[in-house]
Amino acid sequence: MKLAIVIPTRDRAALAIAAVQSLLEERGAWEVFVADNSMSEGEVRRVADFCRETGVAYMRAPEPLPMAAHWDWALREVLDHSGATHVAIHYDRRISRPNEIAALVSIAATFPERLISYTLDHISNRA
Repeated sequence: MKLAIVIPTRDRAALAIAAVQSLLEERGAWEVFVADNSMSEGEVRRVADFCRETGVAYMRAPEPLPMAAHWDWALREVLDHSGATHVAIHYDRRISRPNEIAALVSIAATFPERLISYTLDHISNRA
């Protein structure tokens, strides 16, 4: 079982970078792809540079796309260019908790034919 995690983003480099960093803190049987749909060249450069420095796969459509079309394009690109058996969408505004992705991989390996939905987000102020 191999998981590909796709992070679609648009003009939110800081959020996308934080999301990727939360995934890189936990290594495992998955690969991370950032699908950049940014309009700002500064945001494009910032995300692309970060991906190159960290070894994360960076993808950019030939032209900006509406959100649904961009997500569809990103999923198709990952399916075409990775050996993943499973694909997950990870929002650019989401930070993964420690061991969260390992648990997801374990569940997917146990139930490989099932769709896994994880829509519950938790926000905590630990200041």
